[in-house]
Amino acid sequence: MLSPNQQKLTTFETRVRQMLLHYQELKKENVELYAMLSESERQQSELKAKVQQLGDDLERLRMAKMLTITNGELVKAKERITALVKEVNKCIALLKEAQ
Repeated sequence: MLSPNQQKLTTFETRVRQMLLHYQELKKENVELYAMLSESERQQSELKAKVQQLGDDLERLRMAKMLTITNGELVKAKERITALVKEVNKCIALLKEAQ
């Protein structure tokens, strides 16, 4: 039979072993959490780059759309000017005939 001091010592040793095991588990968990954090930061960085790229693409598309609209309006404007020039030429011809 163990004396009270021996029982306390055994209990103390058991508790220390439990604490060491718990410490090892926490240490392992900490390493895993740091790995997860690093992965999350990497993904966040990739997503930020993708958002930036998509923003740039959107801006280029807006510019292209503006140019397309401008080109379409340019064709219409040229047609209007051509029609106006024809009208002016008719008016000049009529004025020459009237003289």
